[in-house]
Amino acid sequence: MVPFALLHLLGCFAAQNTAASAEYARQVTTASLRVAQLEAQLTDSSARIEQLEEFVRAQGRSQATKMENLDQVNAEVTRLRGAIEVLQFEIATLKEDLGSYQVQQERRQLHDERRLSKIEGFLGVEAPPPPTDEEMGIAKGGDPDGVTDPTDPDVTPTEPAPQPDAPDGGTETPATARGKLDLAAEHMAA
Repeated sequence: MVPFALLHLLGCFAAQNTAASAEYARQVTTASLRVAQLEAQLTDSSARIEQLEEFVRAQGRSQATKMENLDQVNAEVTRLRGAIEVLQFEIATLKEDLGSYQVQQERRQLHDERRLSKIEGFLGVEAPPPPTDEEMGIAKGGDPDGVTDPTDPDVTPTEPAPQPDAPDGGTETPATARGKLDLAAEHMAA
């Protein structure tokens, strides 16, 4: 009964982290698409400004025509510059939001990992080995998303974040597995 409860408990953490990761991935994808659109608009606007400036240089013979066209061009240049400033502000805001989302996701994941480590310590179990490429359905010979595989022997592992030494409040660790499971449930409820 205890192994089933433990598997269920560990499954709950994985499901929560998967949902948060999926939401984070959706937000990052949406933000990336918006940034790409804004950059395309910025490029188009810059090209239009250059065309207008060339048009002004090549403009007319008479002073009246020059003044009329120059006023129109200046109005268009002013409008385009305002649009560019708005786009630059939106890009900066999206970059800030993306950075904030990344920090929030890392903070949530670190918190989940620390809680899971504490629970594993209380229950006296070891973490399962990381899944292999075959289990994940990833073909050997390259990672399509450019993320480094931590199980790759060519990659030097980074040091894990320091874990807390003892639980707060002087709580004693129960001797039985059932007691440890009850204590873990109390900590999760708190």
